[in-house]
Amino acid sequence: PSGMQEELARPVIEVVEFPTGKVTHEMFAFGSELAVVPVSEAGQKRPIQELAQKQLIHTIRQWAGVHVRVQFTSDSAATVYAPSNMISTLVGRGGDNVRALQDQLGGLRLTIESLDNLPDSDDVSEHSIWSDDQDRRAYQSRAYEQHGRSKKTRKGRRR
Repeated sequence: PSGMQEELARPVIEVVEFPTGKVTHEMFAFGSELAVVPVSEAGQKRPIQELAQKQLIHTIRQWAGVHVRVQFTSDSAATVYAPSNMISTLVGRGGDNVRALQDQLGGLRLTIESLDNLPDSDDVSEHSIWSDDQDRRAYQSRAYEQHGRSKKTRKGRRR
């Protein structure tokens, strides 16, 4: 096992080729799932972080309906970048929501920041991330398109 730090709740088990000592696979538990991931060449993201990042984004989207970006700062800590108007929803009163999410994820330490602070924010535009699933659904509905129009024309009304 590697990654045995005091704040790391889930260690990574490395499968190593005996004669060369080269790591071929990583095994770990994330939430209730067990994952065996092949290790790629250096310079790319570690498979554990890539899978954990996708799972974390999916969990936050289901939990709060917010589209976010995630960057891991270490094996046991991540920074979540969310739209400015949704940060208070993610944090909750007194940090209750983020604490509950951290407990659900097995002790992963989360820091929540604005999308404006995203280091590689060149690809983040106003419309590339919707702030809320309800807003997106409301703006795409037929009711929003016909907002402000009367159903009958003035000529057709009779009194």
